[in-house]
Amino acid sequence: MKNRARYGLIVSTLALLLSACGNSGTEDLDEWMSTEGASIRSRIDPVPALEPYVPFAYQAYDLPDPFSVTKVQQNKGKGINSPDPNWKKEALEEFDLDKLNMVGTLNNKKEGVTALIQSPSKDIFKAKIGNHIGRNFGVITNIDESSISIKELIEDSNGDWSERSASLKLVEQEQK
Repeated sequence: MKNRARYGLIVSTLALLLSACGNSGTEDLDEWMSTEGASIRSRIDPVPALEPYVPFAYQAYDLPDPFSVTKVQQNKGKGINSPDPNWKKEALEEFDLDKLNMVGTLNNKKEGVTALIQSPSKDIFKAKIGNHIGRNFGVITNIDESSISIKELIEDSNGDWSERSASLKLVEQEQK
């Protein structure tokens, strides 16, 4: 009985395998693929000809080398427009400009326009045109009702000084 079950299983497996080798019914598809494939020709461009290498002759020996360290040191320390290191520091010079807030102005005939500036510790300072402000040797050049104009001196990597404009805008606080 066991042998008959084995033979039956083997025969059914062989029949299944042989049926897979039969006609798949896709002859028309195979014929279409072969005719279409024969009519398609791919076009490949030829490899371009290589142009010969022409070396570049460097003839700027009399110009300074842009990568030389000596070029950076040539201009160092000329001190053009450099600030006086011995001036008396003012109270607002110990703060960065981005930490300060302009909170108002005062205008009287004796002193003129005075700006009210709040420090990070919430202290209020009075500042006039010509006062120093910020850590970059800033000098107040103009005060109006909504902003303060500042001229700062910045040192670059060569040791040269240049001017930069900055400003503080009026910060309006909400009434409680």
